[in-house]
Amino acid sequence: MFRALSVVLLLLSAGCVADGGGGPSVQATTDGPPDSTTRAAGEHPSTDTARNATVEYGDLSPAERRAFDTALGGEANFVHRSSLDSLENREGYFTRDVAEPFRAHEYVRKSGELYRLDYEASGGDLLASYGVHAELVEPPANATVVPVGNLPSDAQGPVREAVRNGSYHSQTGEGVSRPEGLGEGMYVESDGEVYRLTYSVGDLWPDVLRVERVD
Repeated sequence: MFRALSVVLLLLSAGCVADGGGGPSVQATTDGPPDSTTRAAGEHPSTDTARNATVEYGDLSPAERRAFDTALGGEANFVHRSSLDSLENREGYFTRDVAEPFRAHEYVRKSGELYRLDYEASGGDLLASYGVHAELVEPPANATVVPVGNLPSDAQGPVREAVRNGSYHSQTGEGVSRPEGLGEGMYVESDGEVYRLTYSVGDLWPDVLRVERVD
């Protein structure tokens, strides 16, 4: 009888091991990607998106407001201060520090209207400048020397200033270029002295801001 009881207990124990102890099974699950929405171009942003990406017009500095209002009428351009100081026409141009809120936000809200910001680095029209440099020299015997007074009229002023100060730098602007008739390495004469001319050029593409009202 003792042996029979032992066999029964052994069989019961084996059954428990076989069914894993009778506990509930656990099935691993994988969550799908979170829901996401994509806003089509021209679609009004959601309230949360607009709040997170919007700067209020009233929070802008006076210079930033002028830049935004300029962009409302077309576009506003931004350059380094040193370049701004050399512009022949500063209308519509601002220093790059004024552009900070437009780089950092997607929208501006003004008088209850929402405006989308399009800020493009180096996206403005080309601005150019040039320099004339004059070095007092003893010219070669076969060199052609041109009196400053015989140069084209638009070249005489820059060359005279270069002779007087060592160099001349033009203002920066659209369509600015070195006057014709000034060749690289040419020799000019002023007050009995001979100078060799060299040149430098500078090209600048300003950052540009455009705005569009969101319907």
